[in-house]
Amino acid sequence: LTGLGIKDSISSISKNQFSGENAVAKYDAQIVLNDRNVSGISPEETLAGVKEDVRVKDAILTHMRTLNGSSEREPDTVLPVSILVPGNTEDLQNFIKLQNRKTGEAYTLNSEGVLVSEKFAAKTKTNPGDEIFVTLNDGSNVNMKVAGVVENYAFHYIYMTKELYTQTFGEEPVFDFITAKLSDNIKSMDETERNAEKTKLATDLAKRDDISVVVYTDQAVNTFNKLLKGLDALVFIFVGSAGALAFVVLYNLSNININ
Repeated sequence: LTGLGIKDSISSISKNQFSGENAVAKYDAQIVLNDRNVSGISPEETLAGVKEDVRVKDAILTHMRTLNGSSEREPDTVLPVSILVPGNTEDLQNFIKLQNRKTGEAYTLNSEGVLVSEKFAAKTKTNPGDEIFVTLNDGSNVNMKVAGVVENYAFHYIYMTKELYTQTFGEEPVFDFITAKLSDNIKSMDETERNAEKTKLATDLAKRDDISVVVYTDQAVNTFNKLLKGLDALVFIFVGSAGALAFVVLYNLSNININ
C-alpha cells in the first residue's frame, strides 16, 4: 500500500499541474524571447506577431525570474521560487488557475499583495497577511505582503502585477516569455498530426529574430512521466517485500497455532 500510494501521489502531480481537466496550467507552450536590444523588436511587437498566427489561440506576455525565497515566520527555510508577472493582469486567469485548493476561492492579481503557491506557503508557514521575502543577487532582501495562497503542484511560484513588481524591485519587469495556447484545430488532431503541426509551429517561430525557442508543456509532462517509469521498479520492490513479509508472518503464526 505504501509503494502504490507513493506512485499515485507522485503521478498525480503531472496531471494536476499540466494535463488534467482542471489543471493549474491552462497553457500549451512557453515561448522564450530574445533580448530586444539584439533583435530590435519589442516584446509587444513579438506578441502581436505570435497572436496573428492562426495556430495560436491566445497568448500573453510574462516576465519570470527565479530567486531564493523565505518568510518572516520561517527564515531558515529557503526555497527557490519563480516570480511570474503577466503583461496583462486580467488575462492571466485564462492561462493559470489562481484558486485556493481548500476553499475554492478564485483570486485576481492586484497591487495589495502577491499570490504564493501552496507548497511554498506551507513550507515557510505563510498565511495571507504575512510577509515573505526574496534574496537578490547582491544579498539584499526584498519583502512582499501575501494576499492569498493558490493551488499548485510543481515548483514554487509568486504571482504579482507589473505595477507591484516595479514598486517592489524599483524597476520595470522585462517581458522575456510569451505564454501561449494552441488553436482548437491543432488540439482536435490525432497525436501524429498534432505533434507534426506543433513541431512545424515551433520551427517557424524559432526562425524569427525575436524568438529563441518554443517549449511545450507536454514535453515537461513526458519527461516527468519517464522519471515515473523508474519508480515502477521501486514500487515493485515495496509491494514484493511487503508480500514476502506478510507470507513469513502468516507462516510463523500458523506454526505457532499448530504447536
